[in-house]
Formats: sequence, C-alpha cells, structure tokens
Amino acid sequence: MEDLQKLYADEKIGRFETISISAGIRGLQTLLAAKDYLKVRRAHVAAIALREES
Repeated sequence: MEDLQKLYADEKIGRFETISISAGIRGLQTLLAAKDYLKVRRAHVAAIALREES
C-alpha cells in the first residue's frame, strides 16, 4: 500500500454508521461505513471540532 498522508477525523464520526466522501470527481460522492473509512485510511480520531461556549 502506498504511503498515506496523516488523516485526522473528528470524534463525532463515530456517531454515523455511513458517511459521504468525495469520489475524486467534482459532484460525485460515495457512501461508505464510517468504521471502514477510519480503518482503511488509518485515521487518527480526536476532538478537533469544538463547539464554542456562548
């Protein structure tokens, strides 16, 4: 497998069974299981999108 750039996904990805990602062509999306995406991309899951307190 080729070397992949590091990928970080927000921890909220775990709330979704299925996610939509770009298929590499403008306007084309593909659906896949979030767990499979994280596994294949070897993503680092972290709290990166924080809600601001008002």
